[in-house]
This record gives sequence, structure tokens and C-alpha cells, in this order.
Amino acid sequence: MQNFTERALAAIRRGFSIIPVEPRGKAPLRGAKSRTNTEEGVRTFATQVPEDANFGIVADDNFTILETDCL
Repeated sequence: MQNFTERALAAIRRGFSIIPVEPRGKAPLRGAKSRTNTEEGVRTFATQVPEDANFGIVADDNFTILETDCL
């Protein structure tokens, strides 16, 4: 299993901004506005969050995130 750092680095290398979220959950660990799209930022987050933390992809100047729950 990959850890937070490995998974988050893969996302930012694809051009996404990420925000760390709780393991097996959706709640932000560092606040809803605390995002990064740099390797340095991911490595800094990695020292502040659990190794098994998740991350969310965040909308920014390059990407718009659309989500819907269909019934």
C-alpha cells in the first residue's frame, strides 16, 4: 500500500492541487483552504498528517471539480 506522500505526489505530478483529508474519510486535516500543488508542499503536509491520510483533488485555476449524487 502506498502512503500519503507517494499517492499525493502522483496527483500533483498530473497537475492537480490536493488537500489532505482524514484516513478513510472526507474531512480536511489542515483546513479547507490549505492546498498545495508542489512537491515541497506535499512533503510538508506529510510531516503533519497521518501516513495513511487521504487527499482530495481541489479546484483551482486549471481544474473545475463537478460532483453530483444521482439517485
